[in-house]
Amino acid sequence: MNSRFRLSSKKLSLILAVSIASVLIITVSVLTVALAMRGGDENKLPHDPGDENIGENDKHPGEGENKNEHEGENGKVEDPNDDTGNQKPEDGDGQQTIVPVPDTPKWSSPVEGYVFKQHSTDTLVYSLTLGDYRVHKGIDISASAGSEVKACLDGKIDKVYYDPMMGYCVSILHEDGMISHYKNLGEELPTSTLEGREVKSGEVIGYIGESAIIEFSDEPHLHFELEIKGAAEDPLDYLEYSEAPSEIENE
Repeated sequence: MNSRFRLSSKKLSLILAVSIASVLIITVSVLTVALAMRGGDENKLPHDPGDENIGENDKHPGEGENKNEHEGENGKVEDPNDDTGNQKPEDGDGQQTIVPVPDTPKWSSPVEGYVFKQHSTDTLVYSLTLGDYRVHKGIDISASAGSEVKACLDGKIDKVYYDPMMGYCVSILHEDGMISHYKNLGEELPTSTLEGREVKSGEVIGYIGESAIIEFSDEPHLHFELEIKGAAEDPLDYLEYSEAPSEIENE
C-alpha cells in the first residue's frame, strides 16, 4: 500500500505541475495578446464622426477645406487682397488675356507764348480792332511772327482754308468729336499740311501770321479754338499757359 501511495503521489505531483505550467502558458499568452491589442488601439487615431462624410478619397479632416474659398467662376484662385481691379480674365484655354489700357492723349502747346485774351462765350470781350464788345470763342496766344504752330493732339487735317475775317486757318479732327482750329496763320504753310493727312501731337502745321482782319490791331498771335461735339470749349481746360506779363515785368 505504501509503495502504491507513493507512486500515486508522484503521478499526482507530475499532473499538478503540468497543469500549473499549462495555466501559466495560457495566462501569459492571453496577457500578451491583450497587451498587443491595447497597444494597437492606442496608436489608432480617435474616431471622428465627420470622417464618414469625407468622400471617396478618404481625406483627413480639414484637408482641402479652403481650396475653393477664393476661386473664381473658371476655377482661378484670386487674391482676396487685390482691390485694384487689375486681375485679368482667363480665356478658354486657361491662359490669361491681356486687357489693353487706353493711352492717355498727349497734349502739346500749339505755340510758345502767353495768353493775352481769354476764351469767353458768356461775357463780351472788347475788340481793339473793331472797337466793340463781342464773344471770343478761342484764346489769343502772343508769339512773334513766323513762330511754329503745332498740332495740339494726334489727328487728321480736316480743312486748310482762308477765312475773310480770321485769315489763313487749319482745322484738325481728333477722336471723340474734337476739332482744333488754328487761325491768324501766315500764308506760307509746310508742304505736309494737306487735307486728309494724319498728324502727330507736336507736329508743325503752320506759322504765326497777321492775316486775321478783325484782330489786326492786336499783337502777333495765334487765335486757337477748341470745339467738342459742336460746342466751343475753353482750351485752357486742357492746356497750361501763363497770362500776359505785367508792366513791371516788362520793364
